[in-house]
Amino acid sequence: MHAHPSRPSSASSAAAPATALATSGHATPGSPFAADRLPTLLIADDDDDLRGLLAAQLARHFKVVASARNAEEAIALGVEQQPDAALIDMQMPGGGGLRATRELHRQAPTTAIVALSGDESDADVRSVIAAGAITYLRKGISRAELAVALRDAIDVHAQLRGSR
Repeated sequence: MHAHPSRPSSASSAAAPATALATSGHATPGSPFAADRLPTLLIADDDDDLRGLLAAQLARHFKVVASARNAEEAIALGVEQQPDAALIDMQMPGGGGLRATRELHRQAPTTAIVALSGDESDADVRSVIAAGAITYLRKGISRAELAVALRDAIDVHAQLRGSR
């Protein structure tokens, strides 16, 4: 249930708007989303049941535009759909979440990538953040916390892209 933002100062500054978005469904000043537009989301996990559960839990806050079972599908669907966010499991066939993160970061640069895993070793966290993920979340995070973390990631990613 721990999130590891890649840039703590940016993540904490985006927390209030993201919380308001996730709880109210309305856009806040400076948000890239109109009040009537849900951000788009790709969910990638090799567990069919978990993918379905995540999609159902997040449907109120996001428009799930793609669902992938492995790294190859995640890359292909992410490049095709260019979602606002991608929730990527680290332990998947086809090269795993690290490969998917690297490729999505390169080929879908407007997508905020959020890593999801049951493992939270420092090496894994550092690797996926270096590959382009905005944050690293532990499986088991509550639906509300996950929605806020995804919104925060989108906001932080937009801020970082704007500063380049």
